[in-house]
Amino acid sequence: MINRQDKLLAIVGCTAGGKSDLAERLAVELAHRDGIPPTIMAVDSMQVYRLMDIGTAKPDAETRRRLPHAMIDVADPSEAFSAARFAEQAGPIIAEHCDSGRRLILVVGTVLYFRAITEGLFQGPAADANVRRELENQAAINGTTALHQRLATVDPQAAAKIHSNDLRRLVRALEVYILTGRAISSLQTQWQQSHPRVPCTIIGIDRPREELNRRINQRVRNMMAA
Repeated sequence: MINRQDKLLAIVGCTAGGKSDLAERLAVELAHRDGIPPTIMAVDSMQVYRLMDIGTAKPDAETRRRLPHAMIDVADPSEAFSAARFAEQAGPIIAEHCDSGRRLILVVGTVLYFRAITEGLFQGPAADANVRRELENQAAINGTTALHQRLATVDPQAAAKIHSNDLRRLVRALEVYILTGRAISSLQTQWQQSHPRVPCTIIGIDRPREELNRRINQRVRNMMAA
């Protein structure tokens, strides 16, 4: 049951699990109960793009006419879009709803974007091309495992979270240490303590694998027929 105090709701789950359908049903029910329709915000790295309707499972035009939606069709396909930009554009919408008392339902398709708006994004020092080039050269010669072992000596907490084959994250963690003399995990913890999370009620959808596969296949057929 959704309490009246729950102003920010997030629906999470696997692709084709029914997140959008649940958000629409919930929005209709809450609109009848509260007298004010909630806004449904798509937290999705593909639905932000105009013209990219096939394959992104955007709500159809009729649904978007009946219920207010946000963060859909806000960028051209030629534009670069990031979690930071999503947070920058979605942040004022969230603040407006929280201040006014209106409900906002987040349909989470991209977890990184969700974390960006509820937890914020740790940026760290600017990238250094020379440091990155040197680390990438070391990986090319000795393998990414060598970088992972190096990281484990200076930041075991970060090394425990980063796979030994994840070159991009290994390079970034070591780059931050080289530039600041501090472990990236320590900097992230310090940053998180000074940036409290946005309160949010999370609703999870869990379906059996067989049912999920059936729903995915049906979604593909529907998209091809559209």
